[in-house]
Amino acid sequence: AFVAGRPTLAMVDRTTGFGFARFVKHKGAATMRADDQVLRALKEWLLHLGHVQVIIQTDDESSIIASMRLVIEQVAGELATDEGHPMKRISMRTTQGYSSGSNGGVERFIGTVKGLFRTYNTHVAQKLSEPAMTVGMPICDWSLHHAVWVYNHVCVAQVDKRTPYQRLRGKLYTTKVFEFAS
Repeated sequence: AFVAGRPTLAMVDRTTGFGFARFVKHKGAATMRADDQVLRALKEWLLHLGHVQVIIQTDDESSIIASMRLVIEQVAGELATDEGHPMKRISMRTTQGYSSGSNGGVERFIGTVKGLFRTYNTHVAQKLSEPAMTVGMPICDWSLHHAVWVYNHVCVAQVDKRTPYQRLRGKLYTTKVFEFAS
């Protein structure tokens, strides 16, 4: 996926709708291996979900498959050394290319997060009386992170009137939410 023209790794838990997204420098396992922060954040997100088994579903693009194999290798390595993790198995399956129905949940997530990201970009630009943020600015990483956080904790699904956080934790998020870049 791309947010603001920048390659973005995005995932959504099918059970809860809880999302993850981070900018990456380039697609592929070499970038994932080099970008320790993205890899660490993704491992933490996967473990945070608390599932016993995880199946990563992706389209059949070779660079994404290579990245996900690296993630699986890293997470499986952690699982082998720590009995405290609930996850016992992690695997991957691919969908046919251009099969948006198979990955529709993550496509909807990306669309919503892109909208939030654009809103934060415009808000910061107006607040600072500056032109819009450029993609390389560090605040863009925070803006994407905040957009995902808001999606997970605040965005209510029409189907069951719950947020991904509610589905994951079984309770409403009640702590005060601050305005981005306040």
